[in-house]
Amino acid sequence: MNSRRRELEHWFFGGTRRAAIRRGLVGVVCLVVLGRTGTARSDVVLHEYIAPDPAEDLRLGATTTDGAMAAAIQTETGPVALPDANAPAKDNGAVYGRDQETGADSYRVDRDTSRPSSVRYSDPFTPAIAPYKREFAYDTVNADTDLRVRDPGLLRLAVGGAARAEDDQFYADLEVDLRANEPVRVPSVGPAAHIFAARATPEAVLAFFHDSADNWFVKGDHDGRIRLVMHLGIDRGVFGSAFADVDWARLYRFVPPIPDHVKTEGIRVAREIGIVDGTGPAEALRSLVKYFREFAPSTDHPKSAGLDLYRELTLSQKGVCRHRSFAFVVTALALGLPARFVHNEAHAWVEVFDATRWHRIDLGGAADELDFSDENRVAHVPPRDPFEWPKNKDSGEAMATRGRTTAQGNGAASGASTSTSGTSSGTSPSPEPEPGPDPDDRRAVSTVTLDFNGAEARRGGRVKLSGTVHAASNACAETRIDLVLVRGEGGATIPLGALVTGDDGRYAGQITVPYTVPPGDYSVRATTPGNLACGHGESQ
Repeated sequence: MNSRRRELEHWFFGGTRRAAIRRGLVGVVCLVVLGRTGTARSDVVLHEYIAPDPAEDLRLGATTTDGAMAAAIQTETGPVALPDANAPAKDNGAVYGRDQETGADSYRVDRDTSRPSSVRYSDPFTPAIAPYKREFAYDTVNADTDLRVRDPGLLRLAVGGAARAEDDQFYADLEVDLRANEPVRVPSVGPAAHIFAARATPEAVLAFFHDSADNWFVKGDHDGRIRLVMHLGIDRGVFGSAFADVDWARLYRFVPPIPDHVKTEGIRVAREIGIVDGTGPAEALRSLVKYFREFAPSTDHPKSAGLDLYRELTLSQKGVCRHRSFAFVVTALALGLPARFVHNEAHAWVEVFDATRWHRIDLGGAADELDFSDENRVAHVPPRDPFEWPKNKDSGEAMATRGRTTAQGNGAASGASTSTSGTSSGTSPSPEPEPGPDPDDRRAVSTVTLDFNGAEARRGGRVKLSGTVHAASNACAETRIDLVLVRGEGGATIPLGALVTGDDGRYAGQITVPYTVPPGDYSVRATTPGNLACGHGESQ
């Protein structure tokens, strides 16, 4: 019989034999007292709570009662216990698959190159991997420079096996809305991760899949919400290790074909930033990482589109995480480096393959603050970054560290999950709303409209919204829209996320009302800091 602790303990006290069995995940010792007369002694404690001890669980090789999942895992920061099945899931209201993302098989970068002050994030993993939850990945580029999944066909992911010495281990704890026999996107901790064990509450028959960019999906045998707990492992070298000494000929086999004009322009740009003929893959990668980490945010937004936008972003070294990662991947694929663009609601980064291992590489461009709840979970400790950072480091890891410090300083976790869908120009991170208009601002004041189509917002639910932004009768294109909840007249505001307008000044998407919002009557307000032509504005 497998159990979370010792299978059976026998000891003697006062001449009375007592047997204790620690059952499952409850952490309660049940004492059966057998006396000579068959009556229970009044001085014996019949029920005693024993706190979970992951170090002991590891030492004893303890599992869940069904033997399917390890009761604890070893991490770089010490033993970590299996999530408590009786406690709420760790992801603070985020539900995967509740509203499937449309158009998620492609990504078009936007032209808002300014840096957001704060972004929201939810992390279902322990150790917490913030802000690198791997949710959307793209491994090729089309003729319009949209990033795409080369082959969206799904392949089965194996479940089982045991952690290797070179693996980092994690627990995933998330809520998923299953749709019978339909794939639902779920996050992973990194490329080529393993699923050692998975269980659903309530029970469901599950199958796991991935596409060519290693996006993860789960299929269930029925509709309904489940709590999904997984034991995961991944090669630790993915998070930081030297790129293999490999030649171009070997890498070319792993590079998808891209349009000739995109490849030609990518090679031309690579030559302009200093990657000359004869440079090997490892040296080319070092040069690319150094160059793209030196980008800087800018309020002087690009005017071009398509391939011209790629060129402008790259040569001006202008933009935040998603602009750097987009331009990097186009350049890398043109050169012959297998590369992917990866993003979630808070950050974007790249992955590069050396014919043996995928390498996660953060190019910087993170927001000032990360608003998330880590619930005092231990943080993942990656290996040393093999690539140099410029003096003004703006990595996602540094952003997460500041977020944890802020949450601990407040004495509690501060964030809740927010998910928004952008326009066809891409999804923008979710900054805190901008301050009011500058009295010296000479731009035309923006008129912002906001339409809910009569929808009613409930905590934990999503609401579709849309609107327009115009100034002096002209559409305000590529303009960020900040969305907040406002309680009562002049009450406190709660950030919900951000969207970006299209070329016609229209925006549309969804917001999630956090579970942490107290009940009451609220209004939603949309504000914009404007762009070069349009000034500050807010909805009425």
